[in-house]
Amino acid sequence: ALRDAWPTAAIAGCSTAGEILGDRVYDNSACITAVKFDSTRVVVESTALTDMADSQEAGARLARQLPAEGLVAVMVFGTGVAINGSALVAGLQSVLPATVKIAGGLAGDGGAFVRTWTIGPAGCRDDHVVVAGLYGEALQFDCGSYGGWVPFGPARKVTRCDHNILYELDGERALD
Repeated sequence: ALRDAWPTAAIAGCSTAGEILGDRVYDNSACITAVKFDSTRVVVESTALTDMADSQEAGARLARQLPAEGLVAVMVFGTGVAINGSALVAGLQSVLPATVKIAGGLAGDGGAFVRTWTIGPAGCRDDHVVVAGLYGEALQFDCGSYGGWVPFGPARKVTRCDHNILYELDGERALD
């Protein structure tokens, strides 16, 4: 429906864990944002993600698909299941110039962590990572984020992990 309504638009996005509007979170809804630039070009690319181990190479593939000339920023929309987000970003950074800003995130499915969706050149897919490259000297792009944790429960020490995969807390299995 989006492609029919805007046949020349660069379309990129993903499912979420809820939309935030004002001081409320909405579930089972959709949020569509349209942006028009006077002199910024947008190129959208995607690649299939075969499994979590493919995350870094998927990032590198996407970076190689984007034309390098004039690239200022990359917006990332990754599937939220069977992906290593840190490795995806590392793959992008391994190919892109250090001056290119990277922003975005991983798709959600409420809180289920079962099946998420991205939208891009291949349509709506549950196995694709999508990037939107933003181009042009007129574009000034910056990003920031804020995150944090509120402590709850007993303090634990991570005693075994592999990158972002947690195996043990205080010498005991993290999950049965």
